[in-house]
Amino acid sequence: MSLDIITKAVNYCLDFFHVPAVQDLIDLIPVHRQNGWEVPDLTFEQPAFLWWLVIVIPLMILVWRKRQPSVGHSRLPSGAISMTGFRTLVLLTFTTLSVGVAVSALIAARAHPQKLEVMAGDIAMVRDLQFAIDKSNGNTSEYIGSLAHQQDDKAIPEPPRGECGEQENWGPRKIDNEVFAVCKIAQAFPHDRKSLATFDGATQCCSPALNNDWRFFSQQIRHVNQQLGDNNTNFEDDTGVFQVMLDFISRKSTAASRVLLVATDGDGTLTQESVDKYAARIRRMNVTLICTGPGADTVATDPPSDALVKLCKSAGGIIVDTSTAVGIEQIIAKIRSLPPSEVKLESKATPRPVHEAFLLLAAIAWFLAGFGYASLGRIR
Repeated sequence: MSLDIITKAVNYCLDFFHVPAVQDLIDLIPVHRQNGWEVPDLTFEQPAFLWWLVIVIPLMILVWRKRQPSVGHSRLPSGAISMTGFRTLVLLTFTTLSVGVAVSALIAARAHPQKLEVMAGDIAMVRDLQFAIDKSNGNTSEYIGSLAHQQDDKAIPEPPRGECGEQENWGPRKIDNEVFAVCKIAQAFPHDRKSLATFDGATQCCSPALNNDWRFFSQQIRHVNQQLGDNNTNFEDDTGVFQVMLDFISRKSTAASRVLLVATDGDGTLTQESVDKYAARIRRMNVTLICTGPGADTVATDPPSDALVKLCKSAGGIIVDTSTAVGIEQIIAKIRSLPPSEVKLESKATPRPVHEAFLLLAAIAWFLAGFGYASLGRIR
């Protein structure tokens, strides 16, 4: 009989951990992964309520002051007095923290927290398009076809919303044309999967990561020309654009037609060894390489001896001047000639309310605070 009771108790405890609110609370606990602490990504429908957190600190101070032991003489030995004071300090700290956690959890619950719920993706016929834009300050701040510079980002107009508009809507610099050209090309393929990277001294990859939602991509592209990077252009090492982008494609890209478009002024160094290595890898991975530059003094007009020109040709890619509408249409036609393939889209993320977990946390914290209050009362 006693064994049956124990078994039922154990099963009840196990069932308790499968309650959705309990599982959500467990999932909120930060976990240390290989590369550091991973904190759950939450969003709040009413973030203004989080400003109420400012009442937590005054509340904690109030609890501290209310629970300070009264001053008086004691006949207890000094060692006992010291031990009593230490226990009071520990319990007071524990109680104060519990109250703070409870109040914070209630405020967070009132702000309607949501957690991204992973759902199965769909099957679609797509190509995978990877865009990498050079934002190195010294060269891409030059005007197209001119040595004049414009490095004051505030003097550059805000990119248009929605459609890509025209070149003059973006600005007269090389970086402005690079972004405009990528916007026009990506807009021509709204249903294909796209990723965006930028590079200067290092490559920042990749946002969004192979997403077929044009609206998301258009939001990202509009930020690129608003802040230039450093004065370096990195093609060569492990943080260089080719190494990073090819690694990304090998991990994430599953479409039969894969395109890597590198928009750059082309002023960077590549050893012949690197040219051969990257060209061989691009061919082996069946990646279509497109090297673009806006106007004179870019990869589009550099001599055949230029290292980047050698790489583009060795990899079977094309080199296009994007300062003209004809060049942009040439790239669009090249991509359109590549057949889409059936791909399972990456899982979609749908927000799901998790306020019950915060209410449960508040209840647990209030219970612990009550235990602390009772213990403090016994000490006094």
